[in-house]
Parts: sequence; structure tokens; C-alpha cells
Amino acid sequence: MSNMEMEKRELTLYNTRTQQKEVVKPINPGKIRMYLCGISAYGLSHLGHARAAVSFDVLYRYLKHLGYEVTYVRNFTDVDDKVINRAKECGENPLDLSSRFCDEYLVDMGALQCLLPTHQPRVSDHMEHIIKMIETIIAKDCGYEVRGDVFFSVDKSPNYGQVLDHTRAGERVAADPRKRNPADFALWKAAKPDEPSWESPWGPGRPGWHIECSAMSSLYLSPRFDIHGGGSDLKFPHHENEIAQTCAACDDSGVTYWLHNGILTKDNVKMGSSLGNVVTIRDIMAKYHPLVLRHFLISAHYRSPLSFSVLQLERSSDTLLSIYQTLQSLTEALSPHQEAISRDGTETDQTAKAKAIIKNVKSHFETQMSDDLNTAKLLSGSFQDAMGFISTSIIKLKTSQKKHLMSMVVSLSEVEKAVRDVLDMLGLLTPLTYADFLKELKQKALARAKLGEEEVSENKLVFESNDGRVVCHLASDKDKKTSIEVMDFATPAGNIVRYVRKTFGSSELAAAEKEFRVMKSLRGAIGVIQCKGDSIHERKTYLGEKVYVIFMEYARGGTLGAMIKLHPKGLPPATVSKWTRMILVALKSIHEAGFIHGDLHAQNVLLFPREGELEEVRISDFGASVELGENVSWWSLDSRFLACPDIMSPESVLKGMLVEAHDIWAVGCVVLQMFTNKPPWPNSYRTSKIESCFLLNVAPTVPPTLPDTARDFVRLCLKLDPEERATIPQLLDHPFLSDQEA
Repeated sequence: MSNMEMEKRELTLYNTRTQQKEVVKPINPGKIRMYLCGISAYGLSHLGHARAAVSFDVLYRYLKHLGYEVTYVRNFTDVDDKVINRAKECGENPLDLSSRFCDEYLVDMGALQCLLPTHQPRVSDHMEHIIKMIETIIAKDCGYEVRGDVFFSVDKSPNYGQVLDHTRAGERVAADPRKRNPADFALWKAAKPDEPSWESPWGPGRPGWHIECSAMSSLYLSPRFDIHGGGSDLKFPHHENEIAQTCAACDDSGVTYWLHNGILTKDNVKMGSSLGNVVTIRDIMAKYHPLVLRHFLISAHYRSPLSFSVLQLERSSDTLLSIYQTLQSLTEALSPHQEAISRDGTETDQTAKAKAIIKNVKSHFETQMSDDLNTAKLLSGSFQDAMGFISTSIIKLKTSQKKHLMSMVVSLSEVEKAVRDVLDMLGLLTPLTYADFLKELKQKALARAKLGEEEVSENKLVFESNDGRVVCHLASDKDKKTSIEVMDFATPAGNIVRYVRKTFGSSELAAAEKEFRVMKSLRGAIGVIQCKGDSIHERKTYLGEKVYVIFMEYARGGTLGAMIKLHPKGLPPATVSKWTRMILVALKSIHEAGFIHGDLHAQNVLLFPREGELEEVRISDFGASVELGENVSWWSLDSRFLACPDIMSPESVLKGMLVEAHDIWAVGCVVLQMFTNKPPWPNSYRTSKIESCFLLNVAPTVPPTLPDTARDFVRLCLKLDPEERATIPQLLDHPFLSDQEA
């Protein structure tokens, strides 16, 4: 966490014992000793096990980040009733079975990127220490033996059942008339036929469930240590019994901070093996990347209950997809500058904005983590600001003036380091390249859709991740009558757009394939959706077939057209300049891919807000796009002219042709509309009158109230002769945009 170096705040943790947040003050300055109750190893681990492990792994990472020398112990219960019962069902030796599932658990923890604890003791390896502790408890008259069984006498522990959860004293204890008090619990169990056993002063047997943690924590950490953790369901009886046992056996004992993570529920019921409603870690990892599961587990505060749902997993998947797509785009953008970074990076200053963003990321990180590990808010706020800065800077990098280039490159590199540090602290930083990680996400998405590469290829459309930016496929039935088009977009502002289009009829299939082909050619640079909302919409095509479009998420800022209507006096020049630049960069991508948009107007420009501030503009609706050099039918042009005549160029109206300059004309019209809140032509003008204006060489009026640079910019876009219009590179260097950048 080298890039996270800054003034670290005092860590506060919620202590279950005192029921309040407390500043962490270690027993030995600079050192923390921590114990986590691990699993009973008799089956594959479930999500409840994963939540405890991930929650305390985050704490472990943060304590190390704070500079503490941490001794972290997480045990395995490999000897208990559940292990023995499962072994009988499987016809397997209990210790062999538990050893196998201990190993499987470690595989799962590795996949979830949980750091290895300092020690991982197993009960079967510590019988000597357990027996000695029981002997001490008996010697102090806090335990007693009855025919080979040994019980703890709760009457000798005055506060028993009232330390962590006094509401549950007396629960979950086996009825036994031999006990002095019904609440007394087993320290040692006499051997039964066909069960593993060890010799002891009370005859062959095995330990009770609770004594193991007291013995092993005392051995590896000492009877008095700093932090003891586990699931909230362990507060009683397990942790209450630990406290009673350790206090009875050791004169100087105690845990300073008791931490408990919230339970995991499914259908509002606690998830647990005994209830038969568990979802194993392997079940989830078969469909989702392990880091998606990790993100889901830390998406709520560790003390809060967490409800398992596929929707939440999908959101976690979308979040990581967005983050890593942005980082992959950054890698590609910085690739040509790596030599310059190595040579001049240390001598080049970051921009003031980059410095502020990095400072805010670090401050936000420390604020949230020091406040009882509030991971739920770590990937929002300033973190999203950093991601948005990366996205917008990538766009600017392509057109930046040379004098600003190196500073922007260095700034992006440093912001990336700050982002990676946060991901690393949360255990969400992949060891793979960004591209390889995105490829793994893609493979899991295919698995969830029950589609393989071959299935998609059978429909003559190869699945492509488009450099990790877009996940999409087009699948058809055997008769080619119905097609389903699925496209996922993670926009630089962090908005995930999912577009699902169902097309009925073989003739419309060709149009869907065309739009799909355009989208693939754009390599994910542009969001390709219809901005209609989040419900099902139906429209008729020119051949009468129905097309259903389902938007699960969409441009939450609506369209540029809708935004313009909210500003009767027009948008501010700085906003118009900023959004125009984004539109031009998008058009540049379209033209470089070999297409003309052909239908660019304010309703086809989508707005993506982030944290209440608009950060991104994207072009939508490629249904009317054409390939460069493609012959355009009069019918196609007429349909567009009737639908939106005020953005049709002179050459498209008079000559029936679409060239790249047509999109430049449309940009000029959109800029005029942003400034004036009016269409380029007066509302009273009908199609025939606009056509007459073109015949008379009359262009839309550019109001004198516009800033001088803006008026010149619009005039360059609205030249009647397409060959005289400015090109996109020329417009991107125009003072109206470059002055704003500077």
C-alpha cells in the first residue's frame, strides 16, 4: 500500500462485549494478536463461512496497512459430532474426511484472495494442550468428571451467559441428568464405538466443541490477546463458553475486542448447514468469478445481515466489470507513453485535479476503514470520482495539446496507483492482467447464460469482448425467425447499460445483425442503446414486424434533448464545449470503424450522471448508420427526413447521399440547439421549406449572442458544401474546445 501513505486515523471497532465502538489500543504496542473461529470441516464451505473469512481478511489487511505486526490464527475443527456423522454416511475415516475438506476450504480461500493466517491449527493436532487445560479447570473446581465425560460447571462462572449475549443463556445444551446444572457443557466426551478417540486421565474420548478454541488461542496468542472474531451466531453458546473456560483455566486471561460479523440469509432465513439451505462457495464460483463473490460479501457493512440474491451478485459483477474495463482502457491509452513515463515521469508534475483526486481517495479510504471497517462505501464517492477522472482523461488524451500531454499521462498513472491500492486493500485487485481478468468475467457470463463459444459461433456471430469493453451475443433459433441480442456496456462514468433486443421475423434479423456488426466494429467505445426507460417497449418496423426492446438499466440522465428542454435560456458555454468534445470523439470512433451515424440529433445523445454531476455523453441508436461508401436508398433518407428534418444536411436532401461531413452538419445543429433551446430551423418550417432553403443556398442562422469562438465553430460545421466543412480533428483543435480544455 505504498501509494496510500498518509496520516492514518485511529482505528475504531465495534466491541460486542461493550456494545460500542472503541479505539483499538493493542496490549503490546505495535503488535496485534487476533483469533478467528474457523470451520467444522465436514463438507464444502458455504457462503456464511466465506463471509466470516473475507470480513476478517479485510481487517487483517488493514491492520497490516496500519503498520501492526499481526499474528492471525484461524482454526479448523476436524473432530466433532458433525464430522463423525458425515464420515459414517460416507463410509470414510473421520480424520481423512475432515482433512480433505480442510484442503478444499483452503482452495476456496485462495480463490477469494484471503491471505493465509499466521497459524491454522487443527484440533486433532492439539489434544495434549486441550487435555492440560481441562485438567487445570478441574483442579480449580470449575469442572467435574462423570463416567468418562467432563463438564464445565457454569455455577462457578458468575457472569456466565451475560458477557456477550445474555438473552440466550441456557440455549443449545444437551439434556443430561448427570449434570449439576442443566446449562453445564461438555469439555470432554467419553469414547463411543467406531469413533475416533484419544487417551486422557478420564479414559479414551475426544474434546467438546468449545474447549478447542480456548486451548489453541491460549497456545498461539497467550490467554490474553487483542481480537477474537466469528459469526454473530457464535456469540452464544460458543464464545460465552470460551470466555468461561479460559477465565477458569488462566489467571490472566481475556480478549480486549470481540468482533462478530452479521449472518448471511437466504429468503429471510439464516443460511446454515443444519437448515439445509446453504449455497456453497463452489456453487457460486461455478457461475461467477471469485472476486465477484468477494465484492458481494463486502458490499454491506460486516456487522449487518446480508441477504443472498442473484441480483446482488449481478450488481457486483457489473461493478467489477466497469472498474476493470476502465482500467483496461487506461492501459491501452497509456501504452504508447510508457517509455516517456519511465524517462520523464519523475520530472513531470501531476495536474492539480489529479492531486486533489488522489488526496480524496486516500482520505476517503482511511475515513471509512478506520470507522469500523465500513467497506460498503469504499467504492463510491471519491473512488468513483477517480474512475470518472480516468475515463474523461482518456478521451482528452486522444486530442490533448502537446504541452499538456505528459502531465496528463503522469496524472493518469498516479490516479491508477491510488485506485489499485484501494482494490488491493479490499482484496479485489486481480493478479492477472486487466484483459485476462475481463476474459474470465466473460467466460463466467457465458456459463450463466448457458452459452458456449461454439453455440454462439453456430449462429455465424463470434462472441467478442471487444478488448474487455462489451459483452454481447446474437443467438437465433433454427428457423432464423427469432433472434435475441444481448449487449452489456460499462461506461466510463460507472453506469452499466444492459440492452436486450428480441426481433421477430427473418427480414428484421438482417437489420439486427447489421446493428450488431456496427457495435462490434466500434470496439465498445460508444453506448449503443435506445434510451426509452426501464420497461418493455414495442415498435413497428417498416416491414410490420415487432421488435421488443428491454432496458434493464439505461442512461439515467435521459437524453440531451430532454436536458435542453430544462434550460429555456440554453446551456452554459462550458457545458456545451465539454459535451461537444465527447460527441466529436464518439463520432471519430464511428468514422474510424468505417461507418456514418447518419441520425445524430439531441434525442440520440445520452447523458450519464455520477454522484449528481453529469460526467459522460454517449451517442446512441445506430439503426440508421451506413458504411462509408454504401449506397443509400432514397426511401431510407426520406424516412429520416420525415422523422427529423432539421438535422438533415443539404447533400442528403438534395443529392440523396450520406458522407462523413453529414455527421459534422448534425453536430453544428446540436450545438445550436444546446445554446438556444431551439431547433436549427424555425418550428414553422416544414420539410419542403427546408429543402427550398438548401436550393437557395440558405443555411440555419447562427445567433450573434453566441460567444465568438462558438459562432465560428458552428459556421465551420454548417457549411453548405460538405467539402468545405471542418473535419473532426480540426474541430477538436478549435479554440471553442481547446480554450475550454486549457
